[in-house]
Amino acid sequence: MAQFVSSLRFRLIVLVLIAVIPAFGVILHSASRHRELTADQAQRNALGAARAIAAEQERFIENAHQFLIMLSKIPQVRDNNKAACSKILAGLLEPLYADLIVVNPKGNLLCSALPAGNSLAKPAGLDRNRVVETGDFSIGRIRTIPSNGKTVVGLGYPVLDPPGLLRAAVVTALDLSWMTRITAANHLYPGATFTLMDNNGTVLLRYPNGGNWIGKSMFAQAPAEGMISQDTERTFESVGADGVPRLFAVSQFKSVMGGEKVYAGIDIPADLAFAEADRILLQNLITFALLSALTLVAAWLGADLVILRRIRELVTVTREVASGKLSARTQLPYGRSELGRMARAFDDLAEALEKRETQAQA
Repeated sequence: MAQFVSSLRFRLIVLVLIAVIPAFGVILHSASRHRELTADQAQRNALGAARAIAAEQERFIENAHQFLIMLSKIPQVRDNNKAACSKILAGLLEPLYADLIVVNPKGNLLCSALPAGNSLAKPAGLDRNRVVETGDFSIGRIRTIPSNGKTVVGLGYPVLDPPGLLRAAVVTALDLSWMTRITAANHLYPGATFTLMDNNGTVLLRYPNGGNWIGKSMFAQAPAEGMISQDTERTFESVGADGVPRLFAVSQFKSVMGGEKVYAGIDIPADLAFAEADRILLQNLITFALLSALTLVAAWLGADLVILRRIRELVTVTREVASGKLSARTQLPYGRSELGRMARAFDDLAEALEKRETQAQA
């Protein structure tokens, strides 16, 4: 082993390996840069999707606002005609509006679209309280209905008498689950997930297949500068509560729900986002390994054909001359290379020694 390590062939192999190290470094640097660009592009796309989904859902909320204004002006609603009011509300139910109710300022139910026992809107909940307190349109907290798994948010609007006295409040349970399916399906690409989060990163709604996340933190650990910070839009990379590294993009809703900020978030698993970059890196590394192996084989064989055979020939002839056979010659082709000049010099030396010995014998 020590003999091989000190051999010329080994040193040539080491030189070849040293020569290919910069190429390996270039591959790693290019892969790192490609990964950064991929992350930046993925986060930009995700932020655009989060912004678009938030804007579309804001439009749904504004439409619901106008809808409640219209309801507050219907005579059957204003006159507390329970039968007629309930009939009208029931006829106005659609996938967006999970329930419609009218309550008095004390929180007593006056009429509802669904039977009282099945109502999804809270007559005495935060939705009604905020209308009573503000005398204006209000948005309650986002909550999940245990019986059907729907995520809803309560919207309320006051029914006012001409002097501005609060007569009642029209409240609807806006179906966020349905609204999210409609809006997110048009903007999510494979592998991405949409999440509604509060300012602490708690999951309010997750689509698709996010029922187990409701009420839990989206993140395993908050970023150093704050979970969502005070920025209206932000992109970052973090580890989810399930331990999976993800790329995140969040956009804040303009509407405050239940007195708190709400964020629309898009997250992508890091391994999915970087799949193409990793594939290219692996392909480059395999190509590099194959080329390096071919280079080493070429160096191994080339060292034998171009250098080592000639050196062995010189060593053999040297031993013959040393043993007294002064007529021995290298038989190597002369040329301008170092080994060719060495062979010429050796043959000239052997010829001079042979002449001297002939002269000495004479």
